[in-house]
Amino acid sequence: MADKLLVLAFIVCFSSKSVLSDEFEKVLGDVDSCKISCDSTYPLHTYPKSENLDSCKRGCRLFSIANFMSGLSDLNETKEICVKSCNEAYLNTENQYACGVGCSNQVPITKKRQEELAAEPVHMHMVNPLMLVQTMYSSILDNILQVRMFVIHSNSHKSFFYV
Repeated sequence: MADKLLVLAFIVCFSSKSVLSDEFEKVLGDVDSCKISCDSTYPLHTYPKSENLDSCKRGCRLFSIANFMSGLSDLNETKEICVKSCNEAYLNTENQYACGVGCSNQVPITKKRQEELAAEPVHMHMVNPLMLVQTMYSSILDNILQVRMFVIHSNSHKSFFYV
């Protein structure tokens, strides 16, 4: 029975992948505009290796993640966190700089997004109920495993006393 529920859960998750990615994009922020800025800053016809372009795009993503995880309203602090993450991620100074450019490119985009969100009415993201369901499911599984371990443990003691 549990196997059928697990298969059903996987089917639901994979069939709604695009819906979930849209919801995560709403939470983390859109980085496509930032990536386009990176494409124009580090065009492949000028920079034969894509390392700088990839580093710049990574900076866009790092900024969005840092902004989400820190919950800071000050985007300059988020940018500092992003740049520090870039410096930890790359040893090469060119890649560090390109990643920092991605961090900088994402600041005005995120600022605009924050202004748009402030103007919208408050609503619950689809991610929140999914996280709640995952927490409940995990809690139920933990309880089942504890009961199972208790039963196994108590059965092993019974056989010991009866021998």
